[in-house]
Formats: sequence, C-alpha cells, structure tokens
Amino acid sequence: MREKLFKLIKRKGFRKWALPEDAEQRVRRAIDVCTSENRPLNFVFEFGGYKLWRLPSAPYADDAETFMLRYYLDYLKPVAELYEAGANMYFASDDCVVERMNNIRADAMEKYAVSFCEKLKEIEPFLPPNLKMSYVRLAELYPDRSELEAELSETFRENMKRFETWTDEKKERMLKRARLNFCVSGPLAAEDLSGISAEDYARRLKEGAVYHDAFEDCSRRRDFVLGGDRILLFCTPIPEAVAIGTTKASVTKFWTGVGVREDGLEKVLSPSQWQERNNAKKNIVGRQAS
Repeated sequence: MREKLFKLIKRKGFRKWALPEDAEQRVRRAIDVCTSENRPLNFVFEFGGYKLWRLPSAPYADDAETFMLRYYLDYLKPVAELYEAGANMYFASDDCVVERMNNIRADAMEKYAVSFCEKLKEIEPFLPPNLKMSYVRLAELYPDRSELEAELSETFRENMKRFETWTDEKKERMLKRARLNFCVSGPLAAEDLSGISAEDYARRLKEGAVYHDAFEDCSRRRDFVLGGDRILLFCTPIPEAVAIGTTKASVTKFWTGVGVREDGLEKVLSPSQWQERNNAKKNIVGRQAS
C-alpha cells in the first residue's frame, strides 16, 4: 500500500519535474506516519492568497483557480480511491503579509479568500467522500493576532540581517518577484505611491522580499506546513515539494495568472502571455514603478 501510494503521488502523468531527494523523503515519511495510524494523507500547497493586481479579475479568483482545482482533483482522486482513509488537500494562504510585501489593500485578500472558497464549494460535489479540499489562512493558526505580529517582527529583524548573506542569485530572484507583485498605484493599492523615489522603492522591494522569508520562519506556520505528516505540492520546483504544475498544460502560478481555454486545453497564462494573447493593454491595470 505504501509503495503504491508513493508511485501515485509521484506519477509522471502529473509531475512536471524530476522528484528531488528531499521531496521523496518527505513524501515517504508522510505516507509512513499517516498509514501507520490509518489517518488521511495531508497535502499542502502554500501560496500568496491574493490575485495579482495587474490581472483583469483581481482581486477575485477566476478560471485559473477553477482549472487548477479540477487538475488537483484529478491528481488526488486515485489516491483517495486506493487509500480508504483518504486525503486532505490544504491550500495554505500567506495573505497576512501581502499588504506589507506588495502594497495591496487588505480587503483585496478578503475578497480573494471568499471567492476561492466559492470555487471550492463548486468543486465539492465532484470530490470522493474521503477527499477534502480546504482553504487555510495561516495567520488564523494564531488565536491572538498580537502573538503573530510579535513573532513576525522578530523574524523580520533576523531576516533583514540574513539578507546580506543571501547569494546574488537569490537576491535577484526574490527582488524580481517583488517587482512583479508590487503595486505602486491603482484601485488595489494600499497606498498611492505614484511619487515614490527610487530609493524608497528599492527599500520597499527589499523589505517585501524579506517579509516572505520572515513569515516562513513563524512557528505556527512552519508547524502546519512542514509537519512530518505533510506532503508538499507546488506548481514549480521548490524545496521538498512535488512539482505538478497548475493544469495539464500549465505551470504558471494560478494566483498570478489568468485561466483560458486554448486549443482544447485548460491553461493558466502569465500577465505577459495574457496581454500578448489579447493584444489588450487596457486589461492590465495600474502600473509598476519605473
């Protein structure tokens, strides 16, 4: 049973990249823990918990989320059919730090959460009885928000110091992501930063990149996501995760992409792909700093 489950979880029909050793170890350990106690397998997909402000559907989930959920149902259904105890699929949202990272209004994350949960309700009738899909806002793991803020403040200070030890490759990767996601102005901006100086813009990008790692270090988030009975899923390769993409034909992150049907396939397009496909700059709202 354990070997059959492992083969299902890593099967090439869904996996878009080779399974790294750290991911194999995590998957096997989680299978051992859960099957030994006859508990459901626990899958976790951690993500930003917002819709990229430059997309036409923002701040709401769109067909990208619908297509992703269908694809992940297809991926997990054989696991539930094989293993009587079933499986839990947790979509774990980091949205509590998005305003600080990307200058996105807090109510935009509230609207996204509601719309994502509506997508889950739409797919629920198609789930096997022993397969559950849930939306988890990681900040809500803290009964007292002040506890989270105190811990986040400490991990932020630690990671600001650690920033100087990051490799040039990591700095560029994290800052590039921060630039893509940072909203300078527009209806979803927490602050109108149209007049932001180059110095302040660089500082905000650095802080946004650091907040990403700082929240990862928060204890309740870490325990939930990285517990020994957790199997990590993601659309692209990250440490310890099985990278299975977003749909059969896509690896673009669903919360930063647009869902379309093209050539008979359900796809998730990046903002640049969406703009190119439609030749419609008016659909990409707001602006980034120059």
